[in-house]
Amino acid sequence: MAEPRLLIDQAQLEDAIGKLTVQRIYDDDGDGTADVDAVTGLLAEASSKVLSYIGPVYDVDQIDPQTQYEVVRLTKDVCRAYASQRYPEFMRGADGFALMKQAEKELESLRKGFTNLVEKETPTANVRWRARVVSGSSDRGW
Repeated sequence: MAEPRLLIDQAQLEDAIGKLTVQRIYDDDGDGTADVDAVTGLLAEASSKVLSYIGPVYDVDQIDPQTQYEVVRLTKDVCRAYASQRYPEFMRGADGFALMKQAEKELESLRKGFTNLVEKETPTANVRWRARVVSGSSDRGW
């Protein structure tokens, strides 16, 4: 099985939710440190979710978290949601399902082309443009 493509690393996760929080939530064997497999699993799940949303409109092979901070931010948001769902008591009462709903809303906006990855190039597919068509009116001089 191929290694999962991770969009963020453990240091970025710890920056998002705190090193102690990561330790508490992902120390499955109780040795006082976050377990590599558990953290890698979280990062893989979050990265996969983000890539599944942006894959239809962006070439995921061209996604570079080093230059596209929006990818990093969205992945951190998904990680926060998953961590909150796993152990809400360690996430200061955050509602993991509400956090995921918000992250999915932002990912959907990205997928629909309402937001972008702060790049000059246009998404490759599924872009919807909105326009308002108004017919002429003699009383308004149109």
